[in-house]
Amino acid sequence: MDTPLLAISIHEHPEPCKALEAALGDLSVETYFVKGLPAARDLIAQYQPLLVFVELAIWNRSHAEIVHLAGAADPYFNIVVVGSVPDIEMYVSAIEQGAFEFIAAPFAPETLTRVVQSAVKDARSCRESLARVSLHPVAE
Repeated sequence: MDTPLLAISIHEHPEPCKALEAALGDLSVETYFVKGLPAARDLIAQYQPLLVFVELAIWNRSHAEIVHLAGAADPYFNIVVVGSVPDIEMYVSAIEQGAFEFIAAPFAPETLTRVVQSAVKDARSCRESLARVSLHPVAE
């Protein structure tokens, strides 16, 4: 990825975040790491990230609020849930609850690259679609 992208990572436990921070840095993703959802709201409003990474423990407690936050955000962002281990049931559950993707350590460069690129492409596409709709509202 040629230019740095902006992301926010919401976490409670620092350990998985260190590995994610290093892996995202290798992909030129500028990431702000914040502890807890309340602090994340301000950063999301201020920096308007394309991606928001959410630790699984926070997602399990607050997924409805996070999905609402993404849907109400101007501009829109995609949510990537970060687990500590690969688990197909957690993956399916996160996607059904509104996450764009679920990833788990270890963060293989090729897998993380695919996830970041597809999530960014989708978020940009959503932002462009929303911008077109706001410029040309559908007549009733």
